[in-house]
Amino acid sequence: MNTLSSLSSAAILLFSVLASAQDTINPVRAGEKWFADTNSHADTASLAKKDTILRADTIMLADSSHPYTIVVTAARRPQPSEWVSDDHTEINVERIAQNTSKSVYEILETALPARMADNGGGTVKTMSLMGAGSSRTLILLDGKRVGTNEGDLGDLSLENIEKIEVIEGGQSAQYGMDAVGGVVNIITKRPASDKWSGTISATAGTYEPENNRPHLNTQGYQLSIGKKTGNVESFTAADFGLSDGRYEYTAAGTTFRMKHNDFKDWGVYQKIGYAKNDIAFNAAVSLRDRNADNPGSLLMPGDATTKKNVSFAELDASWRSSENVLLKASTTVSLNNIRYEPVSYNPSNHEYLNGDIELVQEFAFGKQLLTTGLQGIRQSVSSSALGFHVGGQGSAFASGVLSRSFGVVDLRAMPAVRFDYSSIFKGALNGRFGLMATLSQIPSVEPSVFANVGSSYRSPTFIDLYWPYGGGNPDLKKEKGFDVDGGIQVRTNSGKISVCNRAAVFLMRLEDMIVLDDMWKPQNLDKASITGFKFKSQVRYSDAYDIAFDFVYNNARNSSTDNVLTYRPRYIATFTNGLSVGRLAAGFALRYSSEQFIDGANTQSLPAAITADVNLGITFMRPGADGSWLRLVYDVFNITNEDRMAAPGYPLPKREHRLSLKAGF
Repeated sequence: MNTLSSLSSAAILLFSVLASAQDTINPVRAGEKWFADTNSHADTASLAKKDTILRADTIMLADSSHPYTIVVTAARRPQPSEWVSDDHTEINVERIAQNTSKSVYEILETALPARMADNGGGTVKTMSLMGAGSSRTLILLDGKRVGTNEGDLGDLSLENIEKIEVIEGGQSAQYGMDAVGGVVNIITKRPASDKWSGTISATAGTYEPENNRPHLNTQGYQLSIGKKTGNVESFTAADFGLSDGRYEYTAAGTTFRMKHNDFKDWGVYQKIGYAKNDIAFNAAVSLRDRNADNPGSLLMPGDATTKKNVSFAELDASWRSSENVLLKASTTVSLNNIRYEPVSYNPSNHEYLNGDIELVQEFAFGKQLLTTGLQGIRQSVSSSALGFHVGGQGSAFASGVLSRSFGVVDLRAMPAVRFDYSSIFKGALNGRFGLMATLSQIPSVEPSVFANVGSSYRSPTFIDLYWPYGGGNPDLKKEKGFDVDGGIQVRTNSGKISVCNRAAVFLMRLEDMIVLDDMWKPQNLDKASITGFKFKSQVRYSDAYDIAFDFVYNNARNSSTDNVLTYRPRYIATFTNGLSVGRLAAGFALRYSSEQFIDGANTQSLPAAITADVNLGITFMRPGADGSWLRLVYDVFNITNEDRMAAPGYPLPKREHRLSLKAGF
């Protein structure tokens, strides 16, 4: 609490100092004439103090993704990337998809040095930021919570996604529970023009067998189409995929073929928006069905199946009441049904119904920006195993983007505070404060120093509290986190060449961390700590070539025993580069993940893994006057044919080939 008081006092003092500034950047206007969500496309002209819009600040992927310089997630409103003190990554998914057949999960795995977990088939696919664990990484869609809060990236379709923003560090002061390690915000597309336009693709894939005889293992089909007509915009996306799940793996020197791991997956997404003058409305609905014939483990019986239906609807509205005030309202409802239907195992059915309503106000006091809001959340589960449980939560939050110039130094601060009260965990007060100082007067170079400090929390889930298999624990307490980081960043932008290097050290403390004991019963761990170092570097030459290296060192330990926490690789590194010349586009991605312990006593582990992917795109028809294009894309995953497991008994495919035909119209 003393930490929070200090954060609040510092925020108030800094706000009072900066509020009188007259030589700062113009206010960012969010929610201009597009859908009234928290990820509105800002007027980029108003975001720049000088010509900085094309500066790179992303981890470049193997297919020459274009950098974004507008970040929404860090402060709940658009701001230039160079203002953001938290470690962040923006990924242009729409551009990447033109030259690869990767899924959302695979794109994130390529781009980020985060621990990724894929349990095979159509099962849960998650990621862990800063070594905190996947349950402490909050996944949002257009800034909103959808689904069961299990962070399943497999629920997402590629065709309706424009970009992904990843903000690392505890973000509970902005987004509440679960955002202990960071936030992944999936931002959906908008129509490209006032004419009907879109994309269509078909993909065929094969897991390379030992006898080198190719066999059709996977298929995928995707379509998106949109149009803007006057004040109305419409966007539709649909996809279908299936796999027989039969790939080979090697254990104890013997090669086996994975069976009963097939899946079938389809989904549709529709968004409609209306905007006129200072009023905007947005409505979206999504349906997805996933059917996996085996949850992924070798120990599960062959007749085991997992079926998952995911649906959500959202409605947003905004009104700019004056030049300096924007009001927003949104409501979201998601209904998810998960069924485990094995004949010789424990069948169960779980239905999660979640909803929230949010009111947000954006203000500009002179040249300073303030966001305030109220949020109500309801979560319930009706389950053959868990029974029926319901929980409610109310929240109030505020954050600012404050700036002032002192001679050659530009000082920017992002204070945030949030109070949550829940029927499950009672009250939680969290704050965060970020500060960045930049030498902006040096031609073509902007060296910066930054620091962040904040608190966060995670609430026990219904499964943590009530799951009967292994035993739920209704006496669990909420987790409390505290993290601090600081470092330097240097940008260089000279003509067609842009460079960004960023290095930071960080410390995270977790109190009452929820872990599973040897009997798979959740317990509160007294204290845990994560210390580490992060470094990223990227270089881009125009749109022709880019190269990036990203590295993180995590030392995650149980403070009582000094043992390493399970499933936390100490070192993760990614290396990517992409080349685009004429009709050809090529990319290469390399990923290293060190050994990770799988038991609390640190006696068993998964070995280190190195994987490499390549992709090649050939354009047969360049974009014409009508925007149409045609491209053939070839991907090879795990080109070294490594044997890998996400966890004991969960083998992953070895080498995989995919061929895609993609077209735009």
